[in-house]
Amino acid sequence: MIAISILLLFIISVSCIGCELKALTNTAPSDKNVIKPATASTSITTTEVPQTTVPETTVPVTEPPKPPQFLNPLSGCEATEEISKKRPVAICIGNTASSLPQFGIGDAEILVEAPVEGGITRLMIISCNYSNADVIGSVRSTRSYLADIANQFDAIQAYVGTTDSGKSTAFKSYDTMDYIIQNMSNVYYTDASRSSPHHIMTNGDRLSNGIASLGFRTSVSNKALPFEFAEYFSKATLSENDSLYVRIPFSSAQTAEFKYNSSTENYERYQFSSVHSDSDNGKGLSFKNLILLFCDATTYDKASGTEISIDMQNGGTGYYASEGKYMDIIWYRDKNSDLKFTDKNGNPLVINRGKTYIGLIRISSKTSVVLNSN
Repeated sequence: MIAISILLLFIISVSCIGCELKALTNTAPSDKNVIKPATASTSITTTEVPQTTVPETTVPVTEPPKPPQFLNPLSGCEATEEISKKRPVAICIGNTASSLPQFGIGDAEILVEAPVEGGITRLMIISCNYSNADVIGSVRSTRSYLADIANQFDAIQAYVGTTDSGKSTAFKSYDTMDYIIQNMSNVYYTDASRSSPHHIMTNGDRLSNGIASLGFRTSVSNKALPFEFAEYFSKATLSENDSLYVRIPFSSAQTAEFKYNSSTENYERYQFSSVHSDSDNGKGLSFKNLILLFCDATTYDKASGTEISIDMQNGGTGYYASEGKYMDIIWYRDKNSDLKFTDKNGNPLVINRGKTYIGLIRISSKTSVVLNSN
């Protein structure tokens, strides 16, 4: 009996121990207490710091302004393609008090003024921009020295007769439309409201038709001008001599005055004690450039009356004024007999772009010419 009791106690003890071992085996250890060794398959997560991209600084390249594609050959200013390729015309215009009003002179790129007989002056407009002119005049006679100047700008010449000496020289190599000698009445018409000899007029259509009928070249040539233009967007360099007022006494009876307008940077022309205007548009004449040429002049007595001869061959001195300043210049003929203007050091004369006035002045009048700051 005692042996059986001992055996039962042993079996019960072994069972209890097995249960405890089983309970210990099935309990998961706490993460807080277990350190797991790192293995090759364990991934370590890292946080990447974003990179800051600094934008590149681009310095804008400023393209220099480009000059216009088409330029007026006489003024150097922007023009249509047609005008840029067009041969100019030169038209002689009466310039006495009795010849007023004048028409079609304000649009001319170049205005030439020279003394003629009787103490008066004759104007000659040189222009590529004539085709649309409604009326131009009054048209008067030319002189050999005016014809020579017109030829220097390769212009077709329009006028009403000439002097005795001009008849033998003006037609040798020039393209002309003379109302009298060539009987070019189709190019001109008479205005019955005006008194003779200031009644002969013309217009753009008549000039164009006359040029076509004579078969003259109408395209501009490569003939160089007596001056050069400043680079586009630049200005000519002048001395510090002021020329806000310019006065040219052609004779005791006729004087031309120019007053500088700083707002427009042009010289406004006056004569006969008032603004010199174009009656076609009512606007006063104004110029970017004034070129004064001093010339030898001689007066001859002819059977038909006195005649003035201005020497345009031997050269001389002069003035160039623009934007309120002026400088001394020289004019001469080169080896090809072309007229050239230079500064006093012999460098080609560079002028500003715009309209130009050219005055032929007796050298004896040089000391009477006024250029000052008043």
